[in-house]
Amino acid sequence: MKIEEYEIRKINDFLTLEDLKDKLASNNLILIKAYTDKLLEEKLLPYLTKEEIIKSEDYKSEIAKINYLASRAILNLTLKGLLEKGINDLRVKRDKNNKPYVENTLGLKFNISHTEDLVLLAFSKIEVGIDVEKINYQFEFKDILENCFTKDEIINIDNNIISFYRYWTAKEAYLKCDGIGLIRNLREIEIISYGNKVIEISDNKNNIISRLQPLNYDGKYVGAICLEEK
Repeated sequence: MKIEEYEIRKINDFLTLEDLKDKLASNNLILIKAYTDKLLEEKLLPYLTKEEIIKSEDYKSEIAKINYLASRAILNLTLKGLLEKGINDLRVKRDKNNKPYVENTLGLKFNISHTEDLVLLAFSKIEVGIDVEKINYQFEFKDILENCFTKDEIINIDNNIISFYRYWTAKEAYLKCDGIGLIRNLREIEIISYGNKVIEISDNKNNIISRLQPLNYDGKYVGAICLEEK
């Protein structure tokens, strides 16, 4: 998986997102990582539509609101550059499984994930799924293991909170790429190996094996990226 990665920490970093068309041509995937704890709401508003600004007011949590604003600003600026359209001409729709998409002639796909103080967006010309979580060491994960993981996965997780988040985000990235999301039974897909560079997942229902890339940031965040197998 060939990835071109961009990092956003301040408002000026957003300006790099309008010139990514050549990068997408030479890479499987563009990954944009934005740390949102220092971003100011008023600085993001010029990159949003009126409808998005109105929708942002529905968020009660400040963390959720800034994540929404940042993810939409990144999405709008990136699509503006890749599709050569104005921000107000972009129309994000959702398919029958609620996966967001934009109609376009490039075959461009995207996926979004966010957690506390971090937003990730992935862009590709094939279906993509991404997930990230901030490790919460107080989370009581043991109560949900049997409902979400196979016996072998539970053994491999070994009551370790970091391993739990690694396995959880890998499954969610796979299902988001699949387009169905967490509607499916999580035990139908099984992580058969988890390495530093490659995760292998077996989809027992569809009889396929997929390879994902793990993500690790700052010792605080774990996640995964999945691209559709061709």
